[in-house]
Amino acid sequence: MTMIKIDTSDILYLKYLHFSRYNQVKHFVTTRVGGVSQNPGKGLNMGFHAHDQDSNVIRNREILARSLDISVDSFCFLNQVHGDQVAVVDHTARGRGVKDSQNTIPKTDAIITQSRDVCLIVLSADCVGVLFYDPVKQVIGAAHSGWRGTVKKIAAKTVEAMQANYGSRPQDILVGLGPGISPEVYEVGSEVVEEVEKAYGSIFQYVAYPNYTQKPHFNIWEAIRQSLIDTGVSAKNIITSGLCSYRNPSLFFSHRRDEGKTGRFATGIMLA
Repeated sequence: MTMIKIDTSDILYLKYLHFSRYNQVKHFVTTRVGGVSQNPGKGLNMGFHAHDQDSNVIRNREILARSLDISVDSFCFLNQVHGDQVAVVDHTARGRGVKDSQNTIPKTDAIITQSRDVCLIVLSADCVGVLFYDPVKQVIGAAHSGWRGTVKKIAAKTVEAMQANYGSRPQDILVGLGPGISPEVYEVGSEVVEEVEKAYGSIFQYVAYPNYTQKPHFNIWEAIRQSLIDTGVSAKNIITSGLCSYRNPSLFFSHRRDEGKTGRFATGIMLA
């Protein structure tokens, strides 16, 4: 077991075992259990622009903050664009995008900080939310990695940003690869296969052609994992959740399963 479930009176969320050994950091991956949103994003929808009322999203974020025993004003959200930009922030990022989608950190898919009481959050609904923690330098990060971000190696670039800005050593960094669409169901087109080959030099580890479909399936977790190892992160420090957003409709929102009409779950981390 790589993750543990935390069942509060309001919500159900997940934590990584290897992060949970450290009292200096709080982290979470939300599920859809709890919350006030109605269909199609019924439950704890954390994202604006997800077929939901803004008031429901704000209320859900307040419920999450209460369950974590932190201030909702510590949350910091991004305007995710499936790119490879990494934002470096300090305490002034607190509250960005919490109640207004126009106030997010603009056009970025990863974020790092060494400031306490800033909760870095990425949103997803099949894409993988990636968390980073350097217990030596006390640096945290979060990244949103769909197939585009994965071939652009956004996770590896987050590690490089931690090195460049805070002096982190890759071998000290712990990483959690969150729930996402699993390779068993993640059918992709030839354009994705081509981009994977360009980025990684081979598709052998990352693309399979299952007998039941004969179409390419992408293992996004393995591609992210290998990019991190290539950057110097120790394999033993990388935990993959293995939880499929597509196959677990009672727990997770899935853009592909729900044909785009769905909510978003959140992946976040904060230095306490």
